[in-house]
Amino acid sequence: MSRGKKNLTKGRGSVKYEPQHAGGGRHRRRDNQRDQLDPSPRVIGMPPKQTCPLLPLGASSATGSLIADGGVFAEVVVVAASRQGRAHAHVAKQREDAFAVTATEDGAWVIAALADGVGGSPHARQAAAAAVRAGTEICQDHLRQGTLRIDWTAVMTEVARIVTGISIDTPERSHPQAKQRIVSANGTPSTTLTIAIVPSYAGNGHEACVVTIGDSPAWLLRSDRWDQLLPSAMNTPVTLTGENAVDSLPKHPERVQYRNFAWGPDEAIVLTSDGFADALGGGTSPFAAALTAEWRTPPSRMCFLRDVSYELSTYDDDSTAIGIWHHSRDQTYLG
Repeated sequence: MSRGKKNLTKGRGSVKYEPQHAGGGRHRRRDNQRDQLDPSPRVIGMPPKQTCPLLPLGASSATGSLIADGGVFAEVVVVAASRQGRAHAHVAKQREDAFAVTATEDGAWVIAALADGVGGSPHARQAAAAAVRAGTEICQDHLRQGTLRIDWTAVMTEVARIVTGISIDTPERSHPQAKQRIVSANGTPSTTLTIAIVPSYAGNGHEACVVTIGDSPAWLLRSDRWDQLLPSAMNTPVTLTGENAVDSLPKHPERVQYRNFAWGPDEAIVLTSDGFADALGGGTSPFAAALTAEWRTPPSRMCFLRDVSYELSTYDDDSTAIGIWHHSRDQTYLG
């Protein structure tokens, strides 16, 4: 989570959406099957200055700079991806976003969670990872009752307790080639958390639920627009003490927001970190308009990762998203 935000409007007028290769020139459009993937970064406006990312010391499959997953569960398709931001890549710092996806033991519900470790707080990466793991596990316990009528303040209070108790075995090391050193922050590990719960089968009803603390928004992607499902504290200012003022766990579990709603058959639910949501421009940017068409059906994991890994000058934060679509058993998702 970065401390400063940029708008899609710069200088005299708006940034023009020109999909192109990182080295210039337009990328070829994907067809409906999306079987021809351009491997270059998806540049959605003025490209950033090209620099070499540094290898985070201690990199592993659990902390990869680029990660994507997804597939079919019953009558639902879920695709998730996360990309290390340029600001972290320049100092060899690992991603501070996290996601988790699971289903209840009876297979009735799919649970997806996304967290964004708060910039400036210590061990933000571990806090985000603990939050999505705890959030999905606690939701499974509550959903044994078979209803979405859940005490969300109690859920977030329990997640907050777990985030507070995380243990850090090995601190991050500074890269010898980095111009800045990784300095351990003081205070409490902090993270946002957004959760979506959807029915796995049409026979289980069409009621879904989203829950959030912080500025990682949840969206309902319709055929012609993006609707934000809950108010979020996007573009939260930094306090005079240098702290990020966004609501977060474990500090404010009582500030949880939630919404139960009817999930239509032609709608997708998308959870985003602010690093991806900023590029959507409230759902009105040219990039958002392009995704409205391209995400009408579930993209492959590689296409989804490429979209989440967009490049735009001055947009340097980690970027993470989870997309959830209805899936008919007579359809084939190639992933």
